[in-house]
Amino acid sequence: MNKIYFYRVMRLLLCFLLGGFLTVSAASYSQTVTLKGTHLPLATVLEAVRQQTGYEVAGNKSMLKNSKNITISAENMPLEGFLDQVFSDQPLTYRLVDKNILLEKKKESFLDIFLPSRHSGPAEGSLQQTITVIGRVTDSLRQPIAGATIRVKNGNSTSSSGSNGQFILNNVPIGTTLQITAMGYQPKELPAKAQMGSIVLHITQSALDEVQIIAYGTTSRRLSTGNISSISAEDIAKQPVQNPLLALQGRIPGLVVTQNTGLAGGGVTVRLQGQNSIYTANGNDPLIVVDGMPYPSQTLRFSGADILKTSGGGVGNTGNGSPLNYLNPSTIESITVLKDADATAIYGSRAANGAIIITTKKGLTGPTRLTADYQQGWGTIAKKLDLMNTSQYLEMRREAFKNDGLTVPSISTTPTNTDYDVNGLWDTTRYTDWQKVLIGGTAKTTSANASVSGGNDLTKFLFGGTYFKQTTVFPGDFKDQKGSANFSLSNTSKNQRYKLQLSTSYLYDKNILPTTDFTASTIFLAPNAPALYKADGTLNWAPRPSGVGSWTNPMGTLLNHYENTTKTLLSNAAISYQVVSGLIVLANLGYNYLNIRDFTPTLAASVDPSRLATFSRSVTSSNSTISSWIVEPQINYKKNLGPHSFDMLLGGTIQRKNSNNLYTASYGYSSDLLIRSLSSATTVYNTPIDLIYRYSALFTRLNYSYRKKYILNLTARRDGSSRFGPDSRFHSFGAVGAAWIFSEESFVKDNIGALSFGKIRGSYGTTGNDQIPDYQYYSLFQNLTIGVPYQGIATLTVSNLYNPLLQWESTRKLSLGIDLGFWKDRIIAGISYSKNRSSNQLLPYSLPSFVGFTSITSNFPATVQNTIWEFSIQTYNIKRRSFSWNSSLNFTSARNKLAAFPNLASSSYGSTLVIGQPLSITKNYNLHGVNPATGLYQFITAKGELTSSPAYGTDRTVVVNTAPTFYGGFQNTIQYKGIQLDVFFQFVKQKAYSNDDYFRGSMGSFQSGSNNQPTYALERWQKEGDIKPIQKYSTTSANETISGYALNSGITDASFVRLKNLSISYLLPKEVNSELHFQNLKVFIQAQNLWTFTGYKGLDPESLKSAIPPLRTINLGIQATL
Repeated sequence: MNKIYFYRVMRLLLCFLLGGFLTVSAASYSQTVTLKGTHLPLATVLEAVRQQTGYEVAGNKSMLKNSKNITISAENMPLEGFLDQVFSDQPLTYRLVDKNILLEKKKESFLDIFLPSRHSGPAEGSLQQTITVIGRVTDSLRQPIAGATIRVKNGNSTSSSGSNGQFILNNVPIGTTLQITAMGYQPKELPAKAQMGSIVLHITQSALDEVQIIAYGTTSRRLSTGNISSISAEDIAKQPVQNPLLALQGRIPGLVVTQNTGLAGGGVTVRLQGQNSIYTANGNDPLIVVDGMPYPSQTLRFSGADILKTSGGGVGNTGNGSPLNYLNPSTIESITVLKDADATAIYGSRAANGAIIITTKKGLTGPTRLTADYQQGWGTIAKKLDLMNTSQYLEMRREAFKNDGLTVPSISTTPTNTDYDVNGLWDTTRYTDWQKVLIGGTAKTTSANASVSGGNDLTKFLFGGTYFKQTTVFPGDFKDQKGSANFSLSNTSKNQRYKLQLSTSYLYDKNILPTTDFTASTIFLAPNAPALYKADGTLNWAPRPSGVGSWTNPMGTLLNHYENTTKTLLSNAAISYQVVSGLIVLANLGYNYLNIRDFTPTLAASVDPSRLATFSRSVTSSNSTISSWIVEPQINYKKNLGPHSFDMLLGGTIQRKNSNNLYTASYGYSSDLLIRSLSSATTVYNTPIDLIYRYSALFTRLNYSYRKKYILNLTARRDGSSRFGPDSRFHSFGAVGAAWIFSEESFVKDNIGALSFGKIRGSYGTTGNDQIPDYQYYSLFQNLTIGVPYQGIATLTVSNLYNPLLQWESTRKLSLGIDLGFWKDRIIAGISYSKNRSSNQLLPYSLPSFVGFTSITSNFPATVQNTIWEFSIQTYNIKRRSFSWNSSLNFTSARNKLAAFPNLASSSYGSTLVIGQPLSITKNYNLHGVNPATGLYQFITAKGELTSSPAYGTDRTVVVNTAPTFYGGFQNTIQYKGIQLDVFFQFVKQKAYSNDDYFRGSMGSFQSGSNNQPTYALERWQKEGDIKPIQKYSTTSANETISGYALNSGITDASFVRLKNLSISYLLPKEVNSELHFQNLKVFIQAQNLWTFTGYKGLDPESLKSAIPPLRTINLGIQATL
């Protein structure tokens, strides 16, 4: 399919839908029938049809003579459904041609010849009287239930309800009982009578029947053919988090969510069923969809500050933080995670790494109600490292001099000496717990939410607003403040044909932080470093005899405030019209806007005054905007033909995303007061980024089920992406999924009474991946910045080589699973197996230096395989009127490996990748302890020899996987009357570097005031013959190389079990609420990251960074509904 043909098809589809919206009202006018009567001749019924719809009987009308009388009760019933019921027990059938009803004699089937009809009357000679039963099956909200089975108990007569819930059951013996059943509803038995009226079925209280949002539709765990997991608003509300992704931690099988910093607005890395792409600069993020609108998973490039940390890296010019920080968790109704090809293929290449669908809250039918909650919280660092005190530290330093054969220097004899901690310049009796002073504060949180909602069957609304404020654990006035507003409005026409859904949210956030997270420098800082302030309250720089400061005062860094201001707008509209019964045309329209401005100054007040002569004030700033719109016209047709159910979808996608960023670096300000005036800078450099991403697709899905027992789901999509050249711009993807609900088989029902539900499912399909930087196939140019341009003319240089052959990465996904329910679904368990193979990898191809480029993006015949086992179990241990206890457990075992990479050894990736090993491996030296004779670390070389100077290229023979090997979570919910307790544990099995980037360099050296060590470093070699885990102390930088070798070999177990969430709430009794004039009043306490059980020696085994770890937070709150 070429580009021109593709867009013609898209235009035709849009025109069809537009024409449908404009003409459907006229086309469907009077195509419903209202008629009530008993024992009516068929000719009379057809005459009523002609008067109401204009459809006339054509053909041989004498055929009506042998017809049977009809008893019917229909109100606004679609024509075809009405005629299906009228002719269901007639010797005739019909066809609609133009405005004619053609009558035909019904042909007997093979079974009709040899078997009695199930609709036949009583046997000849039987005296039992029969009636025709008419009724309508609805749910508790009076909405029709299609496909319900109506059966004569202990008899053969059966019928099923149509799309409007109505049914007719002929030849029902008087005095018998009817059984009414529908999947997901409690069965009901009623005495048979001619007019049954509305039969209300209630939803079964089973987690299998909870609605799950999927791509372009909904399903349930009972009927889905794909691998899908979800959490509800109730689960989110129990967690004091501001990024909705953090609410998923440990709760979704196959999903790993890592919080990279404990600061508000920080980065969050998400990996769903492993890493598919070798090149981490390409996208490994799942697709994020908010109310049908794709939402960015990465920000654009920020200014110089990296305090917010990244979200795992992404496509092109990605920045720090996470865009999901700008979605208000309190407005979210559910989060659904789609994993396998059956669930994600309809999203095409955008969901190569899975999809996370976020659905926001909408208005509900009922009286207008006001709901408000207020929370106050406190957060601290959960763990302090056991570091050396002043005595231990100075012992280490002095021993280092002794080991090196040196004398401890003195500032009085050697004024230029820089060992300030031991030479007498710094007080050797002073001790400061820097962890307590600099990162030991309390981050205070204030949160307030309010919403008004209500409506009737036709119009529903919701308006809400939120205020949030969180400070930091750093000293100083740093805080993140945000406010948001959201609304949702839906309307349905009286005839239930036209539906409109609108939703919009806006958020403003201003985050003020230090320019640097000095957690690492805090840990390394010498315990006898000077006081932060002098007696007069000014910063203490502890000057040397020359007058120059001897250290970098951390409080000086805090004077440079990093500012991040964000505005985000999300809007969505869904418009639909029911053309005829079961046929709906609809369009989803969406727009989102994310603007982030950040500002990073370096002020003169932040540096040692003695350095001002050579200091230049500077500012780095950026203004980035990601805006996108999407149009998705669709046609959906649902049809029930007896036990057969069909759900067909045809649609298209047109999407455009604009990414703009202006990065500015300015220097030479004459005063700190002028730092915000760009015109006051003497030198300004601008780096603009302007990217356009276009995406279009055609997609279709067919879901078929037989008696809701055998289910088949077919999906196909044709994708077009602007990130590839004209020869490879379009690609097709598809998937097939199937499920067998074997618990509905009679042989299971009759023999396995404990089994209430059983389903086997499987899927296979392909998806692509276009998550690469834009314009990679183009020959690109960029400005060349030089000091003095030739003749003052701006110069361009080539920045990217042309590659029209750039192709899509391809991922093939296989998924198998079984879901089981026992004892009326008191126990629900599931097991899933997935094998995903990603090939045609997009990687930089190294080029020789004479080409003028280091690399060009190209496709490699490499294959990455992810194998995942997922287990989940949910139990209802106790279920009483006033007491209940539920438990849930999920467990995931994951294995990632490089399955194939031809000529790997000769490629530039041979030093980092190993076939058969995970992508996350590190190659390490084989540490063999400390040499008892020399006191230095020794290593086993590739030849099996011992050395203290291993070769980087050949001696890194130990391969270690640092990705989690298994993970999961365990939750218990206990409720007694109005008191509810929720306890959730998260667990992860993984390995990491034992130093975790905290302790580096030679133990005993002095690096600008920073080189304190943990107390376990006291177990060091001191004399010949010592057997110790730590080598001898040294002041020399040459020994840092050996120390670095050891650090790259010190892999440790970083597994942990964390009490992730604890929530206790109390809902006041109805009598108290009534006296206080509340509908509901609830008080609660919530805790996050309360305790962590681990052998890991760093600050936190989750983030594994020298940054503020996830905080231990405790929130108190109250929620009221009026």
